[in-house]
Amino acid sequence: MNVFDISHIRRLLVEASHRPDKRLGQNFLANGRSAYRIRSAAHLSGNETVIEIGAGLGHFTAYLAEQSHQVVAFELDEHLVAWLTTSAGLPKNVTIRAQDFLTFDFAGFIRSCSTPVTIIGNIPYYISGSIIRRCNDVMPPVLCAVLTMQKEVAQRLTAPPGGKSYGPLSVYTTVRMNVDTICDIPANQFYPKPNVSSRVVRLRPRPDAPVIRNPALFEAVVKSFFHQRRKILRHSLEESPFIRVSKDRIAVLCAALNIDLSRRGEEIPAATIYDFYTRLLDEDIGS
Repeated sequence: MNVFDISHIRRLLVEASHRPDKRLGQNFLANGRSAYRIRSAAHLSGNETVIEIGAGLGHFTAYLAEQSHQVVAFELDEHLVAWLTTSAGLPKNVTIRAQDFLTFDFAGFIRSCSTPVTIIGNIPYYISGSIIRRCNDVMPPVLCAVLTMQKEVAQRLTAPPGGKSYGPLSVYTTVRMNVDTICDIPANQFYPKPNVSSRVVRLRPRPDAPVIRNPALFEAVVKSFFHQRRKILRHSLEESPFIRVSKDRIAVLCAALNIDLSRRGEEIPAATIYDFYTRLLDEDIGS
């Protein structure tokens, strides 16, 4: 039996008495080759704990469990949670958590986990940025995250400076992670069929990834560089509601980093934005 056949997915929906919820991004993978590519990209050896974002109907969850020590699958849909935990017949090494991936105690989970941890998930568009940043925050010790997302969002992760796709998400990702494009998945390989194409990416911590000592300040700085994108950087930084830095101090910091304040923030490389943040942080600590 091909568990990724659309007819099988329809049968699971009938068994679960479930109607896919667009609000939760419930478009279930219906292609075995794409499923294989996703699982292969995680390089599972059978010794890992896989955190799955969105258990859905459990067919992909069970597929991951075949090559994992255990799968801890997060699911917010209460109806699906009830079905998955009572009637879906999932393998014994699968645990379903009716919990939000964005808010659970990741640090405590890692401390209690005796195996390497990998994240895999098909993530909804409306919280893609939050999930990617959450993955960013926990790498390392998490080995990697293999995420399926709307193609437009995936393009932002690898966008170079100077284009419309380059923005805060590009900076957050580039500073700490390497991004590998695994494959594209057309809309007709999901059921129900979404209105957009998807892309699978693998996020891995850079060997030289810096520790973000003050995440709130880093976020504020990044937002400031892209505040009012049409304006030159001088005005974006001086008028930013996210940081309160004097005009003179902005000028000194940018001069030290060879940042041309007559350019737009979207033209400044991620590494330079990070350097601006560290200078600002070090000066605040030293003052």
